[in-house]
Amino acid sequence: MEQRISIEISNYRVPGFFRRCAAISYDILVACGVLIFAAAMVVVPLGAIFGIEIGSGNLLYQAYLSAVIFIYFAWFWMHGGQTPGMRAWRMRLIREDGNDIRWRDALIRFLGAILAWIPCGLGFIWLLIDKNKLTWYDRLSRTRPVMLKRDGSSSSRQLS
Repeated sequence: MEQRISIEISNYRVPGFFRRCAAISYDILVACGVLIFAAAMVVVPLGAIFGIEIGSGNLLYQAYLSAVIFIYFAWFWMHGGQTPGMRAWRMRLIREDGNDIRWRDALIRFLGAILAWIPCGLGFIWLLIDKNKLTWYDRLSRTRPVMLKRDGSSSSRQLS
């Protein structure tokens, strides 16, 4: 069983706007690859074997792709607190009590991020005026991104 740690998050810096934009951009590229693979795993066999075409308006197909992308992000948030983009930009996601993310936290964060991006990204841009540099989904999910040490440490558990 993985050892859980609790840290005092008030001692750590929250990443700023440009660092978070860079991590999100990186994660979008990786997530697109995951979605293409997930789509191919359904569309190709159904089309080749059964001659079934799946339209983009198919609700079951949309739910499947939504579940895939949720599991992708939730798994990374829950296993080390870092997506590939967060790892590249030395960030880690934790709960506001300093503990690791759980399924419930990940689901609230994921749904909150969708809501935050619907009004032209206002819920993300909010971090520019928030005194703690937090987005709507950070606040809704009670999670916080924190900066990792610059010393090149390979452990995502060591925070600055």
